[in-house]
Amino acid sequence: MVAAMSQHRKTGQLSWRRLTVLLASGVTVLAGCSDGGEDPTSYDEGSPLASVVAAVEGAGSVHLSLGTQTRRGEVEMDVTWEDEDAFRAVAGTGTASRLDVRRVDDKVYVGGEAVGLQWTYLEVDDPRLQGEGGFDAGPVPVLLAVDVPGELEALAAAVQETRDLGEEQVEGVTAKHLELTVDSKAWQAELPEESMHAQMDLPETVTMDLWVDEQDLPVRWDYEGQGSTEGGKDDTARLYFTGWGDPVEVKVPGRAQPVE
Repeated sequence: MVAAMSQHRKTGQLSWRRLTVLLASGVTVLAGCSDGGEDPTSYDEGSPLASVVAAVEGAGSVHLSLGTQTRRGEVEMDVTWEDEDAFRAVAGTGTASRLDVRRVDDKVYVGGEAVGLQWTYLEVDDPRLQGEGGFDAGPVPVLLAVDVPGELEALAAAVQETRDLGEEQVEGVTAKHLELTVDSKAWQAELPEESMHAQMDLPETVTMDLWVDEQDLPVRWDYEGQGSTEGGKDDTARLYFTGWGDPVEVKVPGRAQPVE
């Protein structure tokens, strides 16, 4: 899609930090796309996360702030799954570098300052989003793979142990701090390969921290991978959740042109 989609491909496992940077810059993350995936393995309804999964599914929408444990909000995303799948994601911390990606019905649109405020679109089932002909879909496949209820349901099925660390204040919210021991391979196996979580290089067993409010809705979610770069570890994930259940209206951009 213009600057966001070009004719080359990059593959390989990436750190979460690298993924969020690539999303924020509109550079290729993956060559494939998924409009969801197989239903995740059913979790035990007696799981400590069962109430969290139910609360999330029932909320129908959320605002996500995706970043690392040192850089917050590199991607801001409003997503809904209540009546239809739709989202708007804005990546990039500077005005000139912002990339705006929207899904409305069966189309995905890319625009924003990073591509000269020119809007283009593809159908979500366009084979080019699956890498046909070496087509580079930029960050679109990763964003299309975001599935908040599905990610947490798969997580619930992979949790081996849960510790309640008590209440803490997170973003002005009184939240219960849960420490989760997770079979990372079982979790990742249930996610679309385009999912940012599936791309994390995790040990076989990983400790995660999840804070949930009094309605059992997530407020913050942290975990670390095994990747590192010169100068220190950067393979970390930190997600903030706000606006649970708020209406999400994603508008079709004016004068958007199909990708030729």
